[in-house]
Amino acid sequence: MWLLLLLPVFVAAAAMRELVYVGQVYQKPLSQKTVVSAAGGLPAWLLVRDGVLQGIPTKEDLGKHILKISTQSKPVSVLELIVKEDNRNPCGSEDTYWVEALYEEDGPVEDRLDAALDVAEALKVDVSELKVLSYNYSRTIRSVEAIGGDEVAAYTVMKKVACGDDLETAASEMDAFLTAVESIEYDYVVLTKGRVISSEDKVEAETSTQTASKLSTTTEVTTSRTTRKVDNPPVKLNSLSGFTCVRGVYCEMTIPESTFKDVEDGDTFKLRLSVQPLGNKESWLFYDHKKVKGVPFEEGEFEYRLEARDKAGQMASAPFKVSVTPSFPFNHLVSLELDTPFSRLTKPSSLSALAQQIAHAFRSNPDAITIRNITGNATKSLVIWSNNTVPHKTCAHPALDSIRHTMLTRQRSTTKIEFVKQVGSQFHVRKASMELTGSCLDKEVEPVSTAPTMEAADQAAFPWTVFFGVLILVLLLTILIVAVCSAMRKNKKKEKPSDYMGKGMPVVFPEEVAEDVEMAHAATPMLTKEERPPLKVSQHENPLYKPPPPLAAASPRVGSAATVPNQRMPPTYVPP
Repeated sequence: MWLLLLLPVFVAAAAMRELVYVGQVYQKPLSQKTVVSAAGGLPAWLLVRDGVLQGIPTKEDLGKHILKISTQSKPVSVLELIVKEDNRNPCGSEDTYWVEALYEEDGPVEDRLDAALDVAEALKVDVSELKVLSYNYSRTIRSVEAIGGDEVAAYTVMKKVACGDDLETAASEMDAFLTAVESIEYDYVVLTKGRVISSEDKVEAETSTQTASKLSTTTEVTTSRTTRKVDNPPVKLNSLSGFTCVRGVYCEMTIPESTFKDVEDGDTFKLRLSVQPLGNKESWLFYDHKKVKGVPFEEGEFEYRLEARDKAGQMASAPFKVSVTPSFPFNHLVSLELDTPFSRLTKPSSLSALAQQIAHAFRSNPDAITIRNITGNATKSLVIWSNNTVPHKTCAHPALDSIRHTMLTRQRSTTKIEFVKQVGSQFHVRKASMELTGSCLDKEVEPVSTAPTMEAADQAAFPWTVFFGVLILVLLLTILIVAVCSAMRKNKKKEKPSDYMGKGMPVVFPEEVAEDVEMAHAATPMLTKEERPPLKVSQHENPLYKPPPPLAAASPRVGSAATVPNQRMPPTYVPP
């Protein structure tokens, strides 16, 4: 009888069952004065805070979790939480784009909850749209392709932003994500693409991984048993030569393979290499893949040593010097606003990677970029650089326009998505701009108002006034010269050899002068001292010439009729 009475209670308790996926932010509001307990205490992924049962399960929390919920007014109820892996692909058969906020330092479940709640509040979305996974686990359950680069972290807060091949939407969502999370703490933001691996593929991958792990373990055990002899330290065979760098420019030096030698481990590149500064100065150099690299920000002489350690930790070193000269002159400055913390960007490896990525975006060599200055805070940085291939003495506008059009669109002068992708998500570019300096500044240009002034109008009209004035003057001179020339030509045509002209005194011929006058024998016309009528000149008689008969004054002319006045004659004159 008592068993029958207790049966409904157990049925009701068994009915309270919920499914929770790995990485899901689980939240269950509780009434006041509610107590949640479990055998051995609450699971590590759960906690009660502000009247809410909440938590984020991990891969280690797979399985069932039994909780007892009790209040003063209600009997004890049992809540069964079943944690499973989520093998569903958000975009079905298509690839999925995720924007991920990465965190380098891991902690208790409170830290992951706070990170997820901060991101959800910044994006103004429900926290159920986010997933919080361990970094390694997030790369295991998915086939991931990092768009622009990836970073290693402890855990990630993920949000789905696009499906298929819609990269433009994904990049736009990433910009919105970065803008929203400016005020919260995170280490990196990356854009990834891929899909969730199915259960069958995952089982096969885990099987192959376990097999490889067993083989590796067996090999390690065998090696440890067989290598029990004296381990000699590495020795330096050759010294390193110094090299010269330019301030703000990426530089590197290749390490010769014959620098060190270890009897047990091998040559230089079989040892663990590192670069250490001599003195208290901070190191701007680092070792990476057979080279010493770095971007210096100070001029002068720097002393370093290259350390080589074998597996036993024994060391040999080779000192070398680096000379840093002043940076190249420039006539332009390019500013890049990055969503990268200042502390991370100023690391030697990050600074070198930034110079290489900028050069890659412009299809140039890393030493073509001079990083002039870096400023920033805990969430973003401002990088100012210039291109060493652009001439600085003259303003090469085509080269500068090419740099500008690589970064910015021609219409709205906004940052191109292609340029952001080329630089990479490790140094996500929020904004790009260019400023001209030096030889590219027009010193004669002065600020003018939008409305033209009378002085400006007069200055603009002055050259045209001078031009037309000179043109009119030339035309007048031409006309005057033509008139004078034509007049002279006319005078020459009228002039005859027999014409003589004098001024002031009359001209007479010799035969017209009396014989008693001096100079009467002259053969040319001459001037007389006073005016007098010429002498009568003898006329040579021509027998053929007959003078006309004298004409009577009273006789009428031949052929003329007597005119009869047509008016009355005046009266005769009568003297008084």
